[in-house]
Amino acid sequence: AITTDISVSSYGKYPLTEVDQDALMRPLTKFNTVIKKADHIPRMVRQAFRAMTTGRPGAAHLGLPYDIQYDPIDPSDVWADKTLARFPAHPTGPEQAQVDAAVDAILSARSPLIVCGGGVVIAGAMGELATMVENLDIAVATSISGKGALADAHPLSLGVVGSNGGTPETWEMMEAADLIVFMGCRAGSTTTSRWSAPKKGARVVHFDSDPMAIGANYPTEVGVVGDLRLSLSMVNAALAERNDTPSFSGAETVADIKARKFFRVAFLLPLMLSPVAVSWMIGKSMLENRFGPIARMLREFGVDNPSFFSSPEVARLMIMLMDAWTYIPFMMIMILAGLQAIPKELNEAAEVDGASAWRRFWEVTFPLMLPVSITAILIRIIFKLKLADIIINVTSGGPGGATDSVTSFIFREYRDRSNVGYGTLLAIVYLVIIVIAMTILIKAAERWMRPRH
Repeated sequence: AITTDISVSSYGKYPLTEVDQDALMRPLTKFNTVIKKADHIPRMVRQAFRAMTTGRPGAAHLGLPYDIQYDPIDPSDVWADKTLARFPAHPTGPEQAQVDAAVDAILSARSPLIVCGGGVVIAGAMGELATMVENLDIAVATSISGKGALADAHPLSLGVVGSNGGTPETWEMMEAADLIVFMGCRAGSTTTSRWSAPKKGARVVHFDSDPMAIGANYPTEVGVVGDLRLSLSMVNAALAERNDTPSFSGAETVADIKARKFFRVAFLLPLMLSPVAVSWMIGKSMLENRFGPIARMLREFGVDNPSFFSSPEVARLMIMLMDAWTYIPFMMIMILAGLQAIPKELNEAAEVDGASAWRRFWEVTFPLMLPVSITAILIRIIFKLKLADIIINVTSGGPGGATDSVTSFIFREYRDRSNVGYGTLLAIVYLVIIVIAMTILIKAAERWMRPRH
């Protein structure tokens, strides 16, 4: 960063915009200076580029006071070091002994996981990383800044881990690994979810160009200090000399995790959408009888003039399916939460006592799940009683009122037919009926859930 500053001649005179830029930028930069004389500018610019492009990555700051920007400099001093035009400018490789020790540690693991930070991308080591992980079939996770170290579509790319972009599925693999290989990653609080994984006792191998990052947060079995591209090239060369390299089944594990992530999103998608959005997406788009994709596909199979809402029976079925797709995720989340809340010790104790799987379900799981299940059913009944938005958007109660619910009928009486008084009366009566019915159901549920002696 290059910033301007007040004139050197104004220092200490309390000008309006005076600030200590040296102190302000010091915590943020690797190289930081406010230039006091114009003839220092060429040398300081070269130093800033040397600091930015060599060793560990870091930002540079040059402050240029207003008055020296107008002072002359010697043209012969304006030159550039062309080797500093790229990063890293002067990469240095690790010691061979470090590389060999790292390879031995990785090959001795049962389920290793590589966690890449931004250092892999900065060093341009993406190709070397891909060669290594494909050779060993090791899964690769990344921090947010490490995205791009391995293409997201690669079979071994697990995705982001940690508290900033990670998912339960990726975290599951982080916790299960018996060896974590950090590459160009400082293993800070975000990637490790405040150092909650790797777990205590897990083995760690760390590759980084900055020796200060290695061992800063975890006891490190092997530290490899050097440019990531050169380090991984040496790792690949060492692996090529060995005939006993194992396969860690990373692609298979990643495929399973990605499938679970996909189905979780697909399953929860309708819960994230409003019923109006669902009705337009499915009823008005996918099931549209002229240009909808399903109707066009059916025509390809010889079905003439497919229509999903012209027949009362089919129209009712389509409305029920859309309504079910919208709310089944909610029901499943409640049931799953109830199941996860049941202490494992209860089932384990019953199993030790010789109870069969059916007996454990009937005597342990079912009674404990009863309050959650009844609550979920009551909430679902309430949602069903107020079903109107999908019907109004897709069929408007048709054909011939076949898909009307009480709520949609009241809505259309009130709005479409302008029968305000009649619609209001129906709504009040319907509300009273719902309150009475739900009170009876709740009382019956409480009686059913009451402990039996």
